[in-house]
Amino acid sequence: NYVNNVPTHAEHKQDGNESYKAKDYRGALAHYTLAIIAAKDEQQEEGGDDDADDDDDDDDPNTKKCDPEILASYYNNRAAAYTMILQYDEAVADCNEAIKIHPQSLKPYIRKAKAQISLGQLDQALASLNRCAIYDPNNATIISLKNDVQKLKDR
Repeated sequence: NYVNNVPTHAEHKQDGNESYKAKDYRGALAHYTLAIIAAKDEQQEEGGDDDADDDDDDDDPNTKKCDPEILASYYNNRAAAYTMILQYDEAVADCNEAIKIHPQSLKPYIRKAKAQISLGQLDQALASLNRCAIYDPNNATIISLKNDVQKLKDR
């Protein structure tokens, strides 16, 4: 089913999602990591060297550059898998990558804040939620989490 017998980043992501749903979080981590590598490779090929003998495949849909939003989602998905096996520092690092690539996406900020809460980093969690609230100040999840963090801080 793979193009040229090499799985695409989207196929690795789909495999990761299936592993995640089956609660095989380590398997999901492996698939999301492969999706990230494949997507980055695709971006490098797209923006890479201009060889004269290069086949110009600009019209081929299989050679389209990976959308940064998609790459960010792979980091966010891997962060979710890290969270499920209690590797919160790794989850925060992947959320930071997702945010760097696509700062308007709310999910990585929220996931990062939850991991920071689990690590006892309440001030950092509030900072993450405040940054997230810039993009959606009335988001119920953000407001609720901020209230939860404040209650933890007031203990």
